[in-house]
Amino acid sequence: MWEQLAANIFIAHMHHPVWGWADERSLALLDFWRTFEPGVRFILLCVPPQTFVAEAILTCPDPFDVQGLLESWRLKHEAMLRFYLRHPQESLLLHADDALQCALQVIEHCRKRWDFPLDASDKAIAVAAPDGRYSPLVRFMAAHLGQGRLEEQSLWNEIEASLVCLREPGQRSVFEATIQEAVADFHAVKDRLEEVTNLKARWESALQEIAALQQQLQATAEAKQSLETRLKETSEEVALILQQLHQLQEEFEHRFLKAWMGRPWAIFQRLGKDRPSQEPGKAMTARQLLALRGENFVRAAYRAILGREPDPQGLAHYRKLAALGLVGRMAVLIRILYSEEAKSKRRARAFWKQTRAGVG
Repeated sequence: MWEQLAANIFIAHMHHPVWGWADERSLALLDFWRTFEPGVRFILLCVPPQTFVAEAILTCPDPFDVQGLLESWRLKHEAMLRFYLRHPQESLLLHADDALQCALQVIEHCRKRWDFPLDASDKAIAVAAPDGRYSPLVRFMAAHLGQGRLEEQSLWNEIEASLVCLREPGQRSVFEATIQEAVADFHAVKDRLEEVTNLKARWESALQEIAALQQQLQATAEAKQSLETRLKETSEEVALILQQLHQLQEEFEHRFLKAWMGRPWAIFQRLGKDRPSQEPGKAMTARQLLALRGENFVRAAYRAILGREPDPQGLAHYRKLAALGLVGRMAVLIRILYSEEAKSKRRARAFWKQTRAGVG
């Protein structure tokens, strides 16, 4: 079954002159792939045990077993070293930092050694440098966690002696960090942690404020709904009251006019004799005057009491008062009758005489 799967993979890539894959799980199948296809070539990338631990510090969310981690490193690198020593013509054993920072040299080395149709002369390969990945604190911790592991250190020394060097060992960045660098980095991390803690506190406070504002908004919305309901009910009540008042006003006017129908007021009877616009001797009854509305009523009242047309200010003022209905029109008559101008007129004096005489 495994041979059939491997054959399918190779058949799918037959049209590529050079192809491959990268997967650390292939370590267990190195001998299988070599036997299955003699033309396969292997590039084996190694990292120091300190780098292996540092990567675990950065990527493992939970505390990890250092001893188990270094044991895993030893088994993987021991398998790569043994395979390389058995098949040095079919494999390359490289330092991972060299493979990343000297990618063009790796391509050129493969082209020359295995006659691969590769051309790296004009290809720009952008690879992230690993030097800045690990902080001084992480490097210091990784170095000290691996101290005293003689078996792993011995294996790494053997691997370094077998590496295909693409650059001088002195050109590689020093992994270990001094205690001063680690302490400075620790304080920097501590400051950042305090900033994160403060930001978290501010974030939680902001969340609480948002929750409080949401509650206030909910309470405001409920209060608004309640007020709108009360406003609607009040508006309906006011409309009903206004309707009832209007009905009472109409009933009052009807009864008032019915009671006074045909009875002339003495003041209008007396004034009617002097009005040029009225037939001689004809009196104006309450029904005739109070039946008028708006501006017509105000003008008639001015002519009847003061004998003149109303001025613009008086017309505007009394027109608003007369718009209130019968009570308003009666108030207009009273105000005009009690005005200083009315008191100085002969018509007004006749009114006062008739009033004192008890005529109404």
